Amino acid sequence: MRAVVGLVLILNLAFSFSLDELKNIVKTDGVSGKFKESLFLRDFKEPIISSGEFELRENELLWLTKTPIENSIKISKNGIYQLNNGAWEKISNELFDKEMFMDIISLNFKKLSQSFSINLSGNAQEWRIELTPKSALLKEIFKQISVGGGDVVKYTELNATVGDNTLSQFYDVKR
Repeated sequence: MRAVVGLVLILNLAFSFSLDELKNIVKTDGVSGKFKESLFLRDFKEPIISSGEFELRENELLWLTKTPIENSIKISKNGIYQLNNGAWEKISNELFDKEMFMDIISLNFKKLSQSFSINLSGNAQEWRIELTPKSALLKEIFKQISVGGGDVVKYTELNATVGDNTLSQFYDVKR
């Protein structure tokens, strides 16, 4: 029995990888593609679905929703901007933590580890990170945040404490 347990531990170490290795594998800057976002609200039977295109470059996310309503948003550590009549206008949103959002999509594990317990599973080709809030404030908002993918992020999932979930899936990603 001890030999089996020892073999399992050795194999697990041989095939596991670290957050540092993952950060070197996953490209989080200079990527673009399409997205499908499904918002599952606790009191609705069907999800609210939107889709469009995204571009992540130089710590800035462009989120161009095409359906059901066209909308262009730019998110950076400097703020949230919406495209109105060809010009970017800053949106005031005190409830949205821009820095934490950018840390999640850029996989800034050093910063994320201050606010979340981080659990990495899988391998270099198919991995998943589960972020569990540490602070009482974040625990009031999120049960868990999951991010998964391969050489690029393929999905994010936000599980809110009120029972709502948001699944963002990324495809046709160009590096």
